[in-house]
Amino acid sequence: MFWKTATIIPVPKKPCPSELNHYRPVALTSIIAKCLEKLVLNIILPVVSPRLDPYQFAYKAKRGTEDAVACLLYTVLHHQATPGNHTRILLINFSSSFNTIQCHIMITKLYHLHVPPLLIRWIHNFLMTPWWCGLSHSIS
Repeated sequence: MFWKTATIIPVPKKPCPSELNHYRPVALTSIIAKCLEKLVLNIILPVVSPRLDPYQFAYKAKRGTEDAVACLLYTVLHHQATPGNHTRILLINFSSSFNTIQCHIMITKLYHLHVPPLLIRWIHNFLMTPWWCGLSHSIS
């Protein structure tokens, strides 16, 4: 299960970082782990893509912050074209959001997105089984 291990490299978010929160942890995983991720993604993406929010810009191919800003600007300007309209914008930064994902909630969401149950069970098992399980079988 060595594909569950990673080397964490702290990358500065800004010049001259002075505290730990000024670093972004980047996980270097094995080539086998990257291939496995790609295989799972190729199965899940066609299933969930039609059900994703069209205004999601992060973590989507060929979508980024520029697209989000352009969409927001277009929406605001289109709305402001009518006299008397006002616009309020709330921007939220979910800091370290991927560090707070709860497995049971994610599994439930995968079911609601119609991901094949066998794949959901495999993902759950992969995430919940500690990396050291199975090592005793390979040690002679």
